[in-house]
Amino acid sequence: MYSVLAYEYDLQLGGNDFDRLIRDDVIKEYKEEAEDKYGELSKRDIDKLLKKCEDAKIVLRALLEWDIVINDDIYWTYNLYLGHMNSLISDKIDESIRLCDEAIARAGLTVNDIDEIVLVGGSTRLLIVEEKLKRHFPQLVIRQTVNPDECVAVGAAKYAYALSPVSYTH
Repeated sequence: MYSVLAYEYDLQLGGNDFDRLIRDDVIKEYKEEAEDKYGELSKRDIDKLLKKCEDAKIVLRALLEWDIVINDDIYWTYNLYLGHMNSLISDKIDESIRLCDEAIARAGLTVNDIDEIVLVGGSTRLLIVEEKLKRHFPQLVIRQTVNPDECVAVGAAKYAYALSPVSYTH
């Protein structure tokens, strides 16, 4: 059982940001390398590309590279390497760690008052997240002992309940 003593968040910061950063890089590369040959990407292609980038991010938890194909009519692929993906998302992870520092301070604690970090949220499954946390908090144990998706869902439900003007009783 864990107690929340403080929290910091950025509603605009999450796994979808990683997907958009990857997508934007794919589009940039496509424009430089293939747009003259295959034409401008359609809105539909760009919309579908976001899901393909999310899938690639997930696959790169186990592999070192993955090819992203925009559609079957475009004979151009974007090779996404783990190291490149990590460089694309690194600043967003650093922002998350900064928010952790703020939450610790807001709780009136120091890192020495904390025994472990419990990772929650789907993107915590990315190896770079754990690596950066270990570098930033070398004295803490990093745990992946809770289902990150369920934890986020339960936390969101509790937060919504706390904001609700209506009190529910059984």
